[in-house]
Amino acid sequence: MNILSLPQDLRPRERLQKQGVQALSDAELLALLLRTGNRQENAVMLATRLLQQHSLASLSRARLADLQKLSGVGVAKACEITACFELSRRVQTFHDEKQFTISSPRDVLTLIGAELRHLTQEQCVGIYLNTRHQVIKKESIFVGTLNASLIHPREILRIGISEGAAAFILVHNHPSGDPQPSDEDVVVTDQLRAAGKVVGIEFLDHVIIGKGTYYSFKDEKRI
Repeated sequence: MNILSLPQDLRPRERLQKQGVQALSDAELLALLLRTGNRQENAVMLATRLLQQHSLASLSRARLADLQKLSGVGVAKACEITACFELSRRVQTFHDEKQFTISSPRDVLTLIGAELRHLTQEQCVGIYLNTRHQVIKKESIFVGTLNASLIHPREILRIGISEGAAAFILVHNHPSGDPQPSDEDVVVTDQLRAAGKVVGIEFLDHVIIGKGTYYSFKDEKRI
């Protein structure tokens, strides 16, 4: 049973063309991504079953390997689903960085919070600013547990120097959801504060993002 066996007015692609994307159900939208089903199910039936077994939110957070474990989902379909949800996240977090000014940790959350909040691994990002505290570059520096023995201030400051930054902010997430800093977070912060003074790039803040909350070293007067 395939999509072509359905009446034209029930096929997702034709419905989208005639009625607009808003008219399609979650299952129909997912079916368009999947494109094909299997010997027992067409794409709409496969999408419907997946959404009966897993919420749309859980699918959006699933890792590639986990998606491939779902019945009827191979490597290609898993990649398409992952790519779609990642594009959605990027659209939600898009800002014209060249015009974005950071004056508080709340601005950091607006710029990057949604991008980091739901990750299952720690990711460290450097935000580099000009003299007016406008963003001139945002770059992922490190993926994995923040560790003073693995991440060196020179790697973070090298980007700031090459970009001619006047200041920088370090941001990373805690997948546990608890943004309270670890001992390693404190060590890295102290190292960056000292290194920033040496090279003349002001270290403005270290922001740790949890689920629905954050920790700012600047707000806590630890910078």
